[in-house]
Amino acid sequence: MKRQVCIIFLLLIMIFPTVSFATETSSDTMILEWKTYKVWKDGENLCMSGEFENLRNDLKITRLNNFTAIITFMNNDGTSYQYVGQPEKMPMCKIAPNSKKRITFNLGKFDGNWTDWNVDAIYNFSYINGVNF
Repeated sequence: MKRQVCIIFLLLIMIFPTVSFATETSSDTMILEWKTYKVWKDGENLCMSGEFENLRNDLKITRLNNFTAIITFMNNDGTSYQYVGQPEKMPMCKIAPNSKKRITFNLGKFDGNWTDWNVDAIYNFSYINGVNF
């Protein structure tokens, strides 16, 4: 019985080769690119929305593992300060090849004010190589 189950399992892997691929982890911005569209305060929380774009046609992004936003806030008087934060909860982030997904992050409590902002993001993600859709 064990032998038959093992043979059936191996046949299924040969029929559906994408099942046999393990996920890989990367932080390569040539695979997954982040663009920030908006930074705002919602009550006491700092929020940020933007879009991830999967630039490859042979990879499926399966998960966002880590995301750190480095936001530089500028004031009218020329002063600036930085805020470094991570999302309170990591959102689901499955992105098909050559696709985009808009995401909103809640970066937690924040009590500052600003007139302009600039965002740098550091992130890593998991993907499956060789996916055919």
